[in-house]
Amino acid sequence: MADGEIILRIEAVLAHRLRALADASGQTVEAFATARLSEAADEDALWAQAYAALDEYDRTGGGVTLGAATAEFREAVLRNFDHKA
Repeated sequence: MADGEIILRIEAVLAHRLRALADASGQTVEAFATARLSEAADEDALWAQAYAALDEYDRTGGGVTLGAATAEFREAVLRNFDHKA
């Protein structure tokens, strides 16, 4: 295995579904699976950031204004679109 490379074994039922989805998207199974895993990791990172902000609020009682939260959300959405482009 190359440095940093991960090889996954996927059971037959899920592998069949993955192949069908990849075919429908016009991608290889590897490209499709890698893209979906990347999206899931990005989403997990956003949730971790949200929980960290909640923990900070619970600890300090401090929050952010609606304007600041909206601006941060907008930036995250735009970064997500840039990532997919």
